[in-house]
Amino acid sequence: MDYLLVCRSITYAQRMAAVLHSAGISAAVVRTPVGAAQESCGYSVRISEKQWKNVQRTLKNAELWPKKLLRQTSHGAWEEVRP
Repeated sequence: MDYLLVCRSITYAQRMAAVLHSAGISAAVVRTPVGAAQESCGYSVRISEKQWKNVQRTLKNAELWPKKLLRQTSHGAWEEVRP
């Protein structure tokens, strides 16, 4: 399963992905699914669930915070979760 870190702008998403890449974490800037981008620009950073602990630590150290965190369900839908 994957997580989406919903961002406030494409620039913020790119910055977040770059910080994660520099820490050795795979991350991709993607369009946020329809319906989940209500208060954002529509871009997110997609990460693997198994990287979540490293992602949290890395983003906290870089003082970068997503507007929303979404997790992919086993059915492929996205649901909001609390970090």
